Amino acid sequence: MSRILYKERIISYIISIPVGMLILFVSIAIVNLLLNPAANQLAVLTLLISLVFLCLLFYHLYQLRIEVSENELCLRFGAGRIRKAYTIDEIKTDSFQKETIPWYYGMGWKLGYGGKTFFCAQSGLGLSFRLKNQPEKIIIATTQYQELQKSLMQAQQRLDQKKL
Repeated sequence: MSRILYKERIISYIISIPVGMLILFVSIAIVNLLLNPAANQLAVLTLLISLVFLCLLFYHLYQLRIEVSENELCLRFGAGRIRKAYTIDEIKTDSFQKETIPWYYGMGWKLGYGGKTFFCAQSGLGLSFRLKNQPEKIIIATTQYQELQKSLMQAQQRLDQKKL
């Protein structure tokens, strides 16, 4: 098992607060309908399906976890079921740049114009880099872009030393 060099967890308040409020309102509506003996069963079923969908949405998107180990960079959303990993070998360490991610980019894993891939849980600063075997540009929203860059470079140096 490789050692973790960097770990960051970013809670996405952009999705957590609105979805949490919707879950609360739908739950209250379900309770009100269940307490009403003349309630339409189709309405209750529709609200239950909506509640399940909102809970799954929240479960899969409430956070972004960034981990750098000696072998890979791993990005996970929510509870970790949505994930993307890049080996340290495929990252061009000379292509690091500080990026500003505007609020209207939203959150999630997105493909942008010009071969850009965004991993965002919030707006603000991020770190971008290119891959060695693809023209794709990866942009990761992070609150600690300098530490992320430093750990990726450190992992690359350790990998280079192992090869010698």
